[in-house]
Amino acid sequence: MIKSSRFISLSGLSGISAGVIAIIGVSAAYWAEKQNFAYDDSKFLLFHTNNNLINSNFFLFCLIDSLLILFFALSFAAFFTIQKSKKTGQSVWDKTAQKLMISLLIPLFTGGLFCIAMIFHQLYFLIAPTMLVFYGLSLLNSSKYTLHSVEALAYGEIILGSTSAFFPQLNWVCLGAGFGLFHIIYGIFMYYKYEK
Repeated sequence: MIKSSRFISLSGLSGISAGVIAIIGVSAAYWAEKQNFAYDDSKFLLFHTNNNLINSNFFLFCLIDSLLILFFALSFAAFFTIQKSKKTGQSVWDKTAQKLMISLLIPLFTGGLFCIAMIFHQLYFLIAPTMLVFYGLSLLNSSKYTLHSVEALAYGEIILGSTSAFFPQLNWVCLGAGFGLFHIIYGIFMYYKYEK
């Protein structure tokens, strides 16, 4: 019954790999920001509200960095999901998987548009919180089509994003924890509970 109503082929290894990739990517962006602003803590792009400090090179670096994180995270997720689906006998692209993707992508797409609007209005320090909150909402929205434990990860992302919105000096920490550490912990939990 669970197989017919829920997509259970998501692998814990997908979460672990996504977390490791995110930590590498966030660390690279943090390093680039420190280089860009010559170690002046008051000028950290994701820490301040002064909108005139971003430059095009750093923005381009962050854009490429984000796209690489997304590409590698999705590639590893697809690989491990296909491997697990072969073991469980569940189709990778059945109706449940399609519903899961739709419920995941609608809030993600909305969050992406919201981030673009903030870039347009030069509200750079709110981009990290927005990414975390909308990602959490996406996970929460799609949790009805997969394992219920996804809800815990969703709430964690929303809490981190909300914290980051009020305390922008924590943006890098929250990004690394939300997209990196939380995924690794969740992936390990999923792997040992459902796959080992």
